[in-house]
Amino acid sequence: MSDDPPAGNGPADWAAATFAGARREQLRRWAKLSLRQILEAQEEMQELALRLAGTAGESPAPAGEPPAGRSGGD
Repeated sequence: MSDDPPAGNGPADWAAATFAGARREQLRRWAKLSLRQILEAQEEMQELALRLAGTAGESPAPAGEPPAGRSGGD
């Protein structure tokens, strides 16, 4: 076993190892994107969120109400 870092990876950026550092890195990467790329990414994230929630094709439940097909008393 070797202590060498994996090929293609530079040294670790420990400033990004905190919540604040990770947030700064996230904002830095988003700032490099064009408006079109940002909109496409947000649409993809919305589609993924709907698939993961199992509500694809359904409109979201109003705030304070359980999603369709689920009871809130369980």
